Amino acid sequence: MTKEKLYNVIKMLDSTDKENHTVALCIIENNLSDDNNVELLLQFKHSNCNRDQWLTNAPKAFHKLQKLIGKDSVSSTMNISYKTIHNYILNTNEKPEQVKLFMEDFANSLTNQMIVYGYDFIKEIKITYKDE
Repeated sequence: MTKEKLYNVIKMLDSTDKENHTVALCIIENNLSDDNNVELLLQFKHSNCNRDQWLTNAPKAFHKLQKLIGKDSVSSTMNISYKTIHNYILNTNEKPEQVKLFMEDFANSLTNQMIVYGYDFIKEIKITYKDE
């Protein structure tokens, strides 16, 4: 999935519109691959969907998430942290583009949080991984 498509799907997942959720979850379900696990984790992180929506519209993706980070992590809270995604990356051999995608999303989140806290002079936070 291209980065633009990924962020469009994330916007749909983060909306309050149930129809957007259904379309986004169907896109996720149809784009499952072993090469995009970090994308799937980020989509889940940013999702505003409940468990039933995931199970109805993206059951394979939901079960894959349970395998990736643990059944309890996915089923109980329906939310994961950046730390959980980072731990997953550290324990697997993810492709560099997936790691960079995670770092970019995390940096964007930090930047947005700082702006919300009133630090509007911060325009961008850049994160580099140890191996770079």
